[in-house]
Parts: sequence; structure tokens; C-alpha cells
Amino acid sequence: MENYQWYLKTSAEIFKIIGSCELGLTKEEAGRRLKEYGPNKLPEGKTDSFLIIFLRQFQSPLIYILLVAAGIVLAMGEIIDALVIFAVLIFNAVVGTIQEGRAQNILLALKQFS
Repeated sequence: MENYQWYLKTSAEIFKIIGSCELGLTKEEAGRRLKEYGPNKLPEGKTDSFLIIFLRQFQSPLIYILLVAAGIVLAMGEIIDALVIFAVLIFNAVVGTIQEGRAQNILLALKQFS
């Protein structure tokens, strides 16, 4: 749809733009739109494994910088500082993996409802 300023329109104007009314679409219009646009479904896709999700957490320029910094600190002999940086990176990856895994599970649950 074009860049309408929806918040400035009345409900009657919006219904006219989208081709609907307060009662919703007629069966004929719903059937026509189903043929034209297809069913209202989330796209099918494969789910990623736990390992792939975990490794993907390290694909960020900031993470690369921190890994290089940890390597430099380790090369300087500051083992504890390097371990702290590595621990933070691992913690970040674990939290990101958990969040992405939960989001993936929610998406699968939503697909079952449709």
C-alpha cells in the first residue's frame, strides 16, 4: 500500500481505501483475495539447530573486535582479563541462543494455530 497517513483518515476513508467495510469482507471478496494473494500463512522454513543458533551469535563486528581484544590481552599475558572477556562473550552467546530458540518455538506454535 502507498504511504497513506492512516492516522489522519476517518474509518470510512480507510475502509474505502482497503476495499472493506465495518462488517468485514463479503464471501465473494474474501474468495477473490484468497485466489489473488493466497492464504494468510506464515512462510514455511526449516528450523536451525542449537549449534547453528549458538554460532550465529558470534557474527557481529563488535564480537569480532572483542575476540581480537581478548587475543591481544591473552598475548600480553593477562590471562584473567582475557578469560573475563571470553566469559562475557560466551554468556552473551548463551543468552542470545536462548532468546532465539524461544522465538523459534513461539513461531512454530503460531504456525500450528493457522
